[in-house]
Amino acid sequence: MAQPAFLIDSNCLINPHNDYYRPDFGLSQQFWVRLEQLVVSGEVGILSQVRLMMRSHVGCLSI
Repeated sequence: MAQPAFLIDSNCLINPHNDYYRPDFGLSQQFWVRLEQLVVSGEVGILSQVRLMMRSHVGCLSI
């Protein structure tokens, strides 16, 4: 697989989750679905430590 074009850190996940794309905001689901698609496709990379941290928190991203 090719290297991702973008590598994001925890701030790229935490800040949107807490501010603009909170789970209680109905239109935010599209943002998180698209982000997950980009990660799964390999276009966007997430550091393994960040991925583990996000998986360990209930209600966080499934990626």
